[in-house]
Amino acid sequence: LGVGGLWDPASRMGLVRQPEDFGQTLGHWGLPRGPYLILPALGPSNLRDAAGLAVDFSLERQVDYLSYAQASGGEFGITALRLVDMRYTTSFRYGQLNSPFEYEQIRYVYSRARELQVAE
Repeated sequence: LGVGGLWDPASRMGLVRQPEDFGQTLGHWGLPRGPYLILPALGPSNLRDAAGLAVDFSLERQVDYLSYAQASGGEFGITALRLVDMRYTTSFRYGQLNSPFEYEQIRYVYSRARELQVAE
């Protein structure tokens, strides 16, 4: 109902926002998750979700409703700011669990959470 994402009348109608990404779409269509990865500065991921993240960022520059990519002169400043914001909002920090099995715990929690997100 909104125009290019500028207005959000669905929230006023009581519909819950459903944030989705391309990694979830690939998972829904049966692509296996691949090996577990730790992306520098972004935290846990897997091969499918890392590829989905790359597609999300590259398509964002191609689907350019407000001409921000053209207005910024083709610079990747806005994409860099989004990456910084993504890192800031990710609550992933090593050393918080004080456990010798922290890597395995984080891998399990991340993998299980993504399975549940894909299944939604």
